[in-house]
Amino acid sequence: MFRSAMQTLADASGGFFQSVIGMADRSFDRAGVAGSALYRLGVEPPSDAAEGKALTVATSVRRPGVTVQSNRQAVIPGPAPVVSADAKMKEAINEGQPFFNVPIRMALAKRRAASGQIELVVGLDVPASVPGPLTMAFGVVSDKGELRTGKTPLAAPADGSNYRFTFPLPVAAGKYQLRFGVTDATGSIGSIDTAVDAHLYPMGAISVSDVLTWWTDKAGKSQFLALDEVPAGVTTLGAGLELYPQPGTAFPENLKVKMSLIPNGKPTPVLERDATPLASGDMLRVESQLPLTDVAPGSYTLRATVSVDGRIIGTNAAVIKKR
Repeated sequence: MFRSAMQTLADASGGFFQSVIGMADRSFDRAGVAGSALYRLGVEPPSDAAEGKALTVATSVRRPGVTVQSNRQAVIPGPAPVVSADAKMKEAINEGQPFFNVPIRMALAKRRAASGQIELVVGLDVPASVPGPLTMAFGVVSDKGELRTGKTPLAAPADGSNYRFTFPLPVAAGKYQLRFGVTDATGSIGSIDTAVDAHLYPMGAISVSDVLTWWTDKAGKSQFLALDEVPAGVTTLGAGLELYPQPGTAFPENLKVKMSLIPNGKPTPVLERDATPLASGDMLRVESQLPLTDVAPGSYTLRATVSVDGRIIGTNAAVIKKR
């Protein structure tokens, strides 16, 4: 091993080869000292040299047996270019460049779109402390490298709560990179780049959506809950599931769904609701209302169990957090 290592040193640098029998400490010390005499020298450019100008640098030494290495070409450095917020946003969306100056939380749920495609229901959350107005941009990159983009302004909520934005994004079934960027009023940017498998969940002769959740705001309007955290003050959580027949098949009879709210780390649900799916066009839909007033704060799994004639054919679940 020692012979091989020292031979490499000799071949690479014109050094020496030494064969040792016994302890080789002194030889290794000698090699270490010889290889430690490395100096890094800088040369001050001429006073009249302009920024960006290429220069030729020549170096030499007079001492016999000493080798010098240097870069023969140099360029006078200038100030770092200023990159605009728009340019950074293009990097985030087109190339997946990460930026961390605006905190963003994102979640999504999958369902079937009216066109037969997969609808990605996307939810974004940005802290109220971020100075607005905000601009949100998105990009969807297919596995073939095709890029689809868009952007929209985000107004600050009137009640001073976090910025929340939910929108549907229909795509063909497949795998994608989903990219989001948010620019605040100062030009700071935050971005997210995540992989998405846009397929529904098969369960025998049917397929199902993600577990869908929503809540009702003070104006009585249903708000889709793509993010896992239930807003403060919400006392009732809507939970649902959509069921779709496989092409050329009919729904099995006696199809039922049970919704269970289970504390993380515990086997017993704190809430359960049985439901018979109702026809809605060419699909079946389940909707349940889960009262949260007596539910303790914490993390929960909201599980939908699908059965036919009392036999479980599959489950799907979402995670929610109550403050």
